[in-house]
Amino acid sequence: MFTHTVTSASRDPVRLLCVADVPREDRAHRSNRWSSAVRRGEMLRLAHGVYIEPGHWLSAPSWDRHLMALGAMAAAASPLFCRGSALALWGVPLLRTPGEITVRETRRGRVGRRRAGPLTGTADAAVVARLLADHQELAGARGRPLSGRDLQPIPLRRLGAALPEGVGREDLQVRVRRGEHAVPREPLGLGVHPWLQGGPESADVEPLAFAVLDTVAESSLAEAAVILDAVLAGRITSERTLALDDFVEWEPYLRTHRRRARWARAVEFADPAAESPGESAVRALIRELGFHAPELQREVVLPDGRRVRVDFAWEGVVAEFDGMVKYWRSQELSGVSPMEALEAEKHREDGLRALGLGVARIIWEDILRPERLRRKLLQAGVPRAR
Repeated sequence: MFTHTVTSASRDPVRLLCVADVPREDRAHRSNRWSSAVRRGEMLRLAHGVYIEPGHWLSAPSWDRHLMALGAMAAAASPLFCRGSALALWGVPLLRTPGEITVRETRRGRVGRRRAGPLTGTADAAVVARLLADHQELAGARGRPLSGRDLQPIPLRRLGAALPEGVGREDLQVRVRRGEHAVPREPLGLGVHPWLQGGPESADVEPLAFAVLDTVAESSLAEAAVILDAVLAGRITSERTLALDDFVEWEPYLRTHRRRARWARAVEFADPAAESPGESAVRALIRELGFHAPELQREVVLPDGRRVRVDFAWEGVVAEFDGMVKYWRSQELSGVSPMEALEAEKHREDGLRALGLGVARIIWEDILRPERLRRKLLQAGVPRAR
Protein backbone atom coordinates (compact mmCIF):
# COMPACT_ATOMS: atom_id res chain seq x y z
CA MET A 1 0.00 0.00 0.00
CA PHE A 2 1.09 3.53 -0.63
CA THR A 3 3.00 4.84 2.39
CA HIS A 4 4.95 7.79 1.03
CA THR A 5 2.82 10.39 2.81
CA VAL A 6 4.95 11.73 5.64
CA THR A 7 7.31 14.59 4.94
CA SER A 8 11.01 14.19 5.62
CA ALA A 9 10.85 16.89 8.27
CA SER A 10 8.37 14.86 10.33
CA ARG A 11 10.46 11.68 10.40
CA ASP A 12 12.82 10.81 13.20
CA PRO A 13 16.43 10.45 11.96
CA VAL A 14 17.67 6.95 11.15
CA ARG A 15 21.40 6.25 10.93
CA LEU A 16 23.00 3.59 8.78
CA LEU A 17 26.24 2.27 10.25
CA CYS A 18 28.74 1.61 7.46
CA VAL A 19 32.06 -0.16 7.91
CA ALA A 20 33.40 1.87 4.98
CA ASP A 21 32.96 5.06 7.03
CA VAL A 22 35.26 3.78 9.79
CA PRO A 23 38.98 4.69 9.58
CA ARG A 24 40.76 1.97 7.61
CA GLU A 25 42.89 0.83 10.55
CA ASP A 26 39.77 0.23 12.66
CA ARG A 27 37.52 -1.42 10.05
CA ALA A 28 38.30 -5.06 10.82
CA HIS A 29 37.72 -4.55 14.55
CA ARG A 30 34.49 -2.58 14.01
CA SER A 31 33.20 -5.12 11.48
CA ASN A 32 33.77 -7.95 13.94
CA ARG A 33 32.00 -6.00 16.70
CA TRP A 34 28.96 -5.27 14.57
CA SER A 35 28.80 -8.84 13.24
CA SER A 36 28.84 -10.12 16.82
CA ALA A 37 26.07 -7.68 17.68
CA VAL A 38 23.97 -9.13 14.82
CA ARG A 39 24.45 -12.65 16.19
CA ARG A 40 23.30 -11.41 19.62
CA GLY A 41 20.20 -9.74 18.13
CA GLU A 42 21.43 -6.23 18.96
CA MET A 43 21.86 -5.04 15.36
CA LEU A 44 20.65 -5.94 11.88
CA ARG A 45 22.74 -6.26 8.72
CA LEU A 46 21.05 -4.52 5.76
CA ALA A 47 23.84 -5.17 3.26
CA HIS A 48 27.48 -6.20 3.25
CA GLY A 49 29.19 -3.88 5.74
CA VAL A 50 26.02 -1.87 6.49
CA TYR A 51 24.14 -2.20 9.80
CA ILE A 52 21.21 -0.63 11.61
CA GLU A 53 19.69 -0.69 15.08
CA PRO A 54 16.74 -3.14 15.15
CA GLY A 55 14.25 -0.60 16.48
CA HIS A 56 14.75 1.72 13.52
CA TRP A 57 13.91 -1.06 11.07
CA LEU A 58 11.13 -2.79 12.99
CA SER A 59 9.20 0.42 13.71
CA ALA A 60 9.43 1.73 10.15
CA PRO A 61 6.63 1.54 7.56
CA SER A 62 7.37 -0.37 4.36
CA TRP A 63 8.23 2.78 2.34
CA ASP A 64 10.89 3.85 4.82
CA ARG A 65 12.28 0.32 4.98
CA HIS A 66 12.65 0.37 1.22
CA LEU A 67 14.58 3.65 1.39
CA MET A 68 16.81 2.30 4.18
CA ALA A 69 17.56 -0.76 2.05
CA LEU A 70 18.34 1.45 -0.95
CA GLY A 71 20.72 3.55 1.13
CA ALA A 72 22.43 0.39 2.39
CA MET A 73 22.72 -1.03 -1.13
CA ALA A 74 24.15 2.26 -2.41
CA ALA A 75 26.76 2.19 0.38
CA ALA A 76 27.68 -1.46 -0.17
CA ALA A 77 27.71 -1.82 -3.96
CA SER A 78 27.04 1.53 -5.75
CA PRO A 79 24.56 0.04 -8.27
CA LEU A 80 22.44 1.90 -10.82
CA PHE A 81 18.92 2.04 -9.39
CA CYS A 82 16.03 1.87 -11.81
CA ARG A 83 12.22 1.79 -12.03
CA GLY A 84 10.46 1.81 -8.64
CA SER A 85 13.67 2.05 -6.65
CA ALA A 86 14.92 5.00 -8.71
CA LEU A 87 11.55 6.73 -8.34
CA ALA A 88 11.60 6.13 -4.58
CA LEU A 89 15.01 7.81 -4.37
CA TRP A 90 13.78 10.70 -6.51
CA GLY A 91 10.94 11.05 -4.00
CA VAL A 92 8.15 10.14 -6.42
CA PRO A 93 5.03 8.71 -4.73
CA LEU A 94 3.99 5.20 -5.74
CA LEU A 95 0.71 3.40 -5.25
CA ARG A 96 2.48 0.52 -3.51
CA THR A 97 5.88 0.18 -1.89
CA PRO A 98 8.12 -1.77 -4.31
CA GLY A 99 8.46 -5.39 -3.27
CA GLU A 100 12.03 -5.53 -4.51
CA ILE A 101 15.07 -3.37 -5.13
CA THR A 102 15.59 -2.89 -8.86
CA VAL A 103 18.99 -2.14 -10.42
CA ARG A 104 20.39 -2.20 -13.95
CA GLU A 105 22.89 -4.81 -15.07
CA THR A 106 24.74 -4.70 -18.40
CA ARG A 107 26.14 -8.23 -17.99
CA ARG A 108 23.53 -10.76 -19.10
CA GLY A 109 24.74 -13.51 -16.78
CA ARG A 110 23.92 -11.43 -13.70
CA VAL A 111 20.34 -10.55 -14.64
CA GLY A 112 17.68 -12.01 -12.36
CA ARG A 113 16.24 -12.01 -8.84
CA ARG A 114 18.29 -12.72 -5.75
CA ARG A 115 17.12 -13.10 -2.17
CA ALA A 116 19.76 -12.57 0.50
CA GLY A 117 19.78 -14.15 3.94
CA PRO A 118 17.83 -12.74 6.89
CA LEU A 119 18.84 -9.44 8.42
CA THR A 120 19.77 -11.36 11.56
CA GLY A 121 22.56 -13.23 9.76
CA THR A 122 23.52 -16.44 11.56
CA ALA A 123 21.73 -15.60 14.82
CA ASP A 124 19.99 -18.70 16.19
CA ALA A 125 16.22 -19.05 16.47
CA ALA A 126 16.15 -18.23 20.18
CA VAL A 127 17.96 -14.94 19.59
CA VAL A 128 15.55 -14.01 16.77
CA ALA A 129 12.53 -14.85 18.94
CA ARG A 130 13.87 -12.72 21.78
CA LEU A 131 14.61 -9.86 19.38
CA LEU A 132 11.02 -9.85 18.12
CA ALA A 133 9.62 -10.15 21.64
CA ASP A 134 11.76 -7.26 22.89
CA HIS A 135 10.40 -5.00 20.13
CA GLN A 136 6.77 -6.11 20.10
CA GLU A 137 5.75 -2.72 21.49
CA LEU A 138 6.58 -1.36 18.03
CA ALA A 139 3.80 -3.48 16.54
CA GLY A 140 1.41 -0.55 16.83
CA ALA A 141 3.49 1.42 14.32
CA ARG A 142 3.42 -1.56 11.96
CA GLY A 143 -0.29 -2.19 12.30
CA ARG A 144 0.26 -5.89 13.06
CA PRO A 145 2.38 -8.04 15.39
CA LEU A 146 6.02 -8.38 14.40
CA SER A 147 7.05 -11.70 12.88
CA GLY A 148 9.96 -13.35 11.13
CA ARG A 149 8.99 -11.75 7.83
CA ASP A 150 9.91 -8.37 9.33
CA LEU A 151 13.51 -9.62 9.46
CA GLN A 152 13.66 -10.73 5.84
CA PRO A 153 15.61 -8.52 3.42
CA ILE A 154 14.00 -6.86 0.43
CA PRO A 155 14.86 -9.01 -2.62
CA LEU A 156 17.17 -7.63 -5.29
CA ARG A 157 16.25 -7.81 -8.97
CA ARG A 158 18.87 -7.04 -11.60
CA LEU A 159 17.25 -5.93 -14.85
CA GLY A 160 18.99 -5.97 -18.20
CA ALA A 161 20.18 -2.62 -19.51
CA ALA A 162 17.43 -0.58 -21.12
CA LEU A 163 17.54 -0.93 -24.90
CA PRO A 164 16.78 1.96 -27.25
CA GLU A 165 14.92 1.18 -30.47
CA GLY A 166 16.98 -0.68 -33.05
CA VAL A 167 19.68 -1.88 -30.62
CA GLY A 168 20.01 -5.54 -29.59
CA ARG A 169 21.28 -6.64 -26.18
CA GLU A 170 24.59 -8.05 -27.44
CA ASP A 171 25.10 -5.02 -29.65
CA LEU A 172 24.46 -2.78 -26.64
CA GLN A 173 27.13 -4.54 -24.58
CA VAL A 174 29.66 -4.01 -27.38
CA ARG A 175 28.72 -0.34 -27.67
CA VAL A 176 28.99 0.18 -23.92
CA ARG A 177 32.46 -1.44 -23.85
CA ARG A 178 33.59 0.77 -26.72
CA GLY A 179 32.19 3.87 -25.09
CA GLU A 180 29.74 4.36 -27.96
CA HIS A 181 26.66 4.21 -25.74
CA ALA A 182 26.07 5.71 -22.32
CA VAL A 183 23.63 3.88 -20.06
CA PRO A 184 21.12 6.47 -18.74
CA ARG A 185 22.53 7.46 -15.36
CA GLU A 186 22.54 10.43 -13.02
CA PRO A 187 23.96 10.97 -9.52
CA LEU A 188 21.25 11.96 -7.06
CA GLY A 189 22.17 13.61 -3.78
CA LEU A 190 20.49 11.74 -0.93
CA GLY A 191 19.97 15.00 0.92
CA VAL A 192 16.42 14.79 -0.48
CA HIS A 193 15.88 12.25 2.32
CA PRO A 194 17.52 14.07 5.25
CA TRP A 195 16.07 11.70 7.84
CA LEU A 196 18.22 8.87 6.39
CA GLN A 197 21.72 9.48 7.71
CA GLY A 198 25.08 7.73 7.69
CA GLY A 199 24.89 6.37 4.13
CA PRO A 200 26.53 7.73 0.96
CA GLU A 201 26.00 11.34 -0.04
CA SER A 202 24.60 10.30 -3.41
CA ALA A 203 23.38 7.29 -5.39
CA ASP A 204 23.38 6.51 -9.10
CA VAL A 205 19.85 6.52 -10.48
CA GLU A 206 18.27 6.62 -13.90
CA PRO A 207 17.26 10.15 -14.96
CA LEU A 208 13.87 11.11 -13.56
CA ALA A 209 12.10 11.40 -16.92
CA PHE A 210 13.46 8.05 -18.09
CA ALA A 211 12.64 6.29 -14.81
CA VAL A 212 9.08 7.64 -14.97
CA LEU A 213 8.57 6.59 -18.59
CA ASP A 214 10.09 3.14 -18.09
CA THR A 215 8.03 2.46 -14.95
CA VAL A 216 4.74 3.83 -16.29
CA ALA A 217 5.10 1.64 -19.39
CA GLU A 218 4.97 -1.41 -17.08
CA SER A 219 2.20 -0.14 -14.77
CA SER A 220 -1.55 -0.27 -14.39
CA LEU A 221 -3.45 2.95 -15.05
CA ALA A 222 -3.87 3.61 -11.31
CA GLU A 223 -0.15 3.11 -10.66
CA ALA A 224 0.74 5.28 -13.64
CA ALA A 225 -1.63 8.08 -12.60
CA VAL A 226 -0.07 8.28 -9.13
CA ILE A 227 3.37 8.72 -10.70
CA LEU A 228 2.59 11.05 -13.59
CA ASP A 229 0.16 13.31 -11.73
CA ALA A 230 2.75 13.91 -9.00
CA VAL A 231 5.69 14.47 -11.34
CA LEU A 232 3.81 16.87 -13.63
CA ALA A 233 2.62 18.82 -10.57
CA GLY A 234 6.05 18.85 -8.91
CA ARG A 235 4.73 16.97 -5.87
CA ILE A 236 7.92 14.99 -5.28
CA THR A 237 10.54 15.17 -2.55
CA SER A 238 13.35 16.20 -4.87
CA GLU A 239 11.21 19.18 -5.97
CA ARG A 240 11.69 18.46 -9.65
CA THR A 241 8.93 19.24 -12.12
CA LEU A 242 8.68 17.72 -15.58
CA ALA A 243 6.66 18.66 -18.63
CA LEU A 244 5.50 16.14 -21.20
CA ASP A 245 8.17 17.40 -23.63
CA ASP A 246 10.84 16.13 -21.23
CA PHE A 247 9.88 12.53 -22.01
CA VAL A 248 10.24 12.76 -25.80
CA GLU A 249 13.97 11.94 -25.90
CA TRP A 250 13.33 8.69 -23.98
CA GLU A 251 10.41 7.41 -26.07
CA PRO A 252 12.69 5.31 -28.33
CA TYR A 253 13.07 3.00 -25.30
CA LEU A 254 9.38 2.05 -25.66
CA ARG A 255 10.22 -0.83 -27.96
CA THR A 256 6.95 -2.81 -27.89
CA HIS A 257 3.39 -1.94 -28.82
CA ARG A 258 2.21 -2.82 -25.30
CA ARG A 259 4.67 -0.40 -23.66
CA ARG A 260 3.87 2.38 -26.14
CA ALA A 261 0.13 1.89 -25.62
CA ARG A 262 0.43 1.98 -21.83
CA TRP A 263 2.52 5.12 -21.97
CA ALA A 264 0.11 6.85 -24.36
CA ARG A 265 -2.89 5.92 -22.21
CA ALA A 266 -1.19 7.24 -19.05
CA VAL A 267 -0.17 10.53 -20.70
CA GLU A 268 -3.69 11.10 -22.00
CA PHE A 269 -5.13 10.44 -18.55
CA ALA A 270 -2.60 12.40 -16.44
CA ASP A 271 -3.92 15.41 -14.54
CA PRO A 272 -1.67 17.39 -12.16
CA ALA A 273 -4.82 18.91 -10.60
CA ALA A 274 -5.12 15.76 -8.47
CA GLU A 275 -3.85 16.78 -5.05
CA SER A 276 -2.70 13.44 -3.65
CA PRO A 277 -1.63 9.96 -4.78
CA GLY A 278 -4.91 8.57 -3.43
CA GLU A 279 -6.93 10.96 -5.57
CA SER A 280 -4.91 9.97 -8.64
CA ALA A 281 -5.47 6.26 -8.02
CA VAL A 282 -9.19 6.72 -7.35
CA ARG A 283 -9.63 8.76 -10.53
CA ALA A 284 -8.04 5.96 -12.56
CA LEU A 285 -10.19 3.29 -10.93
CA ILE A 286 -13.32 5.37 -11.56
CA ARG A 287 -12.57 5.16 -15.27
CA GLU A 288 -11.64 1.46 -15.21
CA LEU A 289 -14.82 0.60 -13.27
CA GLY A 290 -16.94 2.22 -15.97
CA PHE A 291 -18.13 5.44 -14.30
CA HIS A 292 -18.28 8.92 -15.82
CA ALA A 293 -15.17 11.03 -15.30
CA PRO A 294 -15.55 13.41 -12.33
CA GLU A 295 -14.75 17.07 -12.06
CA LEU A 296 -11.78 17.54 -9.75
CA GLN A 297 -11.66 19.97 -6.82
CA ARG A 298 -15.09 21.54 -7.38
CA GLU A 299 -15.95 24.35 -4.95
CA VAL A 300 -19.19 23.90 -3.00
CA VAL A 301 -20.91 26.41 -0.69
CA LEU A 302 -22.27 24.67 2.43
CA PRO A 303 -25.54 25.74 4.14
CA ASP A 304 -23.56 27.63 6.80
CA GLY A 305 -21.82 29.69 4.11
CA ARG A 306 -18.46 27.90 4.20
CA ARG A 307 -16.79 27.28 0.87
CA VAL A 308 -15.17 23.87 0.54
CA ARG A 309 -13.59 21.93 -2.29
CA VAL A 310 -14.55 18.33 -2.90
CA ASP A 311 -12.15 15.83 -4.46
CA PHE A 312 -14.57 14.44 -7.09
CA ALA A 313 -17.89 15.80 -8.28
CA TRP A 314 -20.68 14.75 -10.64
CA GLU A 315 -24.20 16.12 -11.02
CA GLY A 316 -25.78 15.63 -7.60
CA VAL A 317 -22.95 13.46 -6.24
CA VAL A 318 -19.55 14.07 -4.66
CA ALA A 319 -16.81 11.75 -3.48
CA GLU A 320 -14.03 12.44 -0.99
CA PHE A 321 -10.81 10.49 -0.62
CA ASP A 322 -9.91 9.99 3.04
CA GLY A 323 -6.22 9.14 3.36
CA MET A 324 -6.30 9.48 7.19
CA VAL A 325 -2.87 11.16 7.20
CA LYS A 326 -4.58 14.54 7.48
CA TYR A 327 -6.01 13.41 10.81
CA TRP A 328 -2.77 11.89 12.11
CA ARG A 329 -0.80 15.05 11.20
CA SER A 330 -3.49 17.60 12.09
CA GLN A 331 -1.81 18.48 15.41
CA GLU A 332 1.53 19.03 13.69
CA LEU A 333 0.11 21.06 10.82
CA SER A 334 -2.49 23.23 12.51
CA GLY A 335 -2.60 22.49 16.24
CA VAL A 336 -5.95 20.71 15.81
CA SER A 337 -6.18 17.33 17.50
CA PRO A 338 -7.00 14.25 15.37
CA MET A 339 -10.37 13.98 17.15
CA GLU A 340 -11.19 17.60 16.35
CA ALA A 341 -10.14 17.08 12.73
CA LEU A 342 -12.44 14.05 12.46
CA GLU A 343 -15.31 16.01 13.98
CA ALA A 344 -14.77 18.88 11.52
CA GLU A 345 -14.79 16.40 8.64
CA LYS A 346 -18.09 14.95 9.88
CA HIS A 347 -19.67 18.44 9.95
CA ARG A 348 -18.37 19.03 6.44
CA GLU A 349 -19.95 15.80 5.23
CA ASP A 350 -23.23 16.62 6.99
CA GLY A 351 -23.22 19.97 5.19
CA LEU A 352 -22.75 18.29 1.82
CA ARG A 353 -25.62 15.90 2.49
CA ALA A 354 -27.81 18.83 3.62
CA LEU A 355 -27.42 20.22 0.09
CA GLY A 356 -29.03 17.04 -1.21
CA LEU A 357 -25.76 15.63 -2.52
CA GLY A 358 -24.94 11.95 -2.48
CA VAL A 359 -21.60 11.49 -0.73
CA ALA A 360 -19.14 8.62 -1.19
CA ARG A 361 -16.24 8.49 1.28
CA ILE A 362 -13.32 6.53 -0.16
CA ILE A 363 -10.48 5.01 1.85
CA TRP A 364 -7.28 3.16 0.94
CA GLU A 365 -8.90 -0.25 1.34
CA ASP A 366 -11.31 0.68 -1.46
CA ILE A 367 -8.36 1.34 -3.77
CA LEU A 368 -6.85 -2.04 -2.97
CA ARG A 369 -10.26 -3.74 -3.40
CA PRO A 370 -11.86 -2.07 -6.43
CA GLU A 371 -15.11 -4.04 -6.07
CA ARG A 372 -15.69 -2.22 -2.76
CA LEU A 373 -15.10 1.08 -4.52
CA ARG A 374 -17.57 0.14 -7.27
CA ARG A 375 -20.30 -0.60 -4.71
CA LYS A 376 -19.70 2.68 -2.87
CA LEU A 377 -19.92 4.73 -6.05
CA LEU A 378 -23.11 2.96 -7.15
CA GLN A 379 -24.74 3.48 -3.74
CA ALA A 380 -23.89 7.20 -3.83
CA GLY A 381 -25.43 7.53 -7.30
CA VAL A 382 -22.31 8.15 -9.42
CA PRO A 383 -23.42 7.88 -13.07
CA ARG A 384 -22.19 4.96 -15.15
CA ALA A 385 -20.48 5.59 -18.48
CA ARG A 386 -21.27 2.10 -19.71
